[in-house]
Amino acid sequence: MAQFNINWFNTAIILNPSSEEVRVLHRQKSVGGDYSYIGYTPANDLPKTASTSQSPILANNIVWEFRVETQCGEGLTTPNDNGNQEGLKFACLTPSISETETTATIVLNVTGLDITSGTFTLRKVSDDSVVSGPTTVARVGIAITHTATGLIAATGYYWDYVVYAIVNGSQIQSNSINQLNSSCFSIDFTTDLLLCAPCTAITISVIET
Repeated sequence: MAQFNINWFNTAIILNPSSEEVRVLHRQKSVGGDYSYIGYTPANDLPKTASTSQSPILANNIVWEFRVETQCGEGLTTPNDNGNQEGLKFACLTPSISETETTATIVLNVTGLDITSGTFTLRKVSDDSVVSGPTTVARVGIAITHTATGLIAATGYYWDYVVYAIVNGSQIQSNSINQLNSSCFSIDFTTDLLLCAPCTAITISVIET
């Protein structure tokens, strides 16, 4: 799960005699609607001298919007001057994998998540060598899907993948140093056994006795 530190400069708030307290809020960007101020540490509302807060525990792979409001009395509030700021914490997904004798397909279910694309690399279990990729694939609907071809039957492989999202107008990736600092990996799997070749075009004729 994700948790975020929110920091701000408080000089203007402290110097303004109308400022009373500070409130930190969040909402899920893709959903919008009302902001929540529940679950923060320390608890809202904060004294005007505060300059930092920690969010409640939130879901991974989702873009969250944060704002800091100055409470000015009589129900008046003033939000931070640089607009909503966004945060997202990546977590590896459990992919769905299928294979034939010579192909392997990976599917990432991104229902309800803000992941926009993925980069997939297929590796051989025996020596970690790259067999296919890296290939970047955009999200289509609720899934990101990629198929590698030309594989060897009865051979062990695994997927190495990275996912992406848009935060504060820029693309971020799951393997960056301030995120997972590593690729995500599937379980090992083995392509199907090569079936015996069939005979071709049998014919039947009657034997006269």
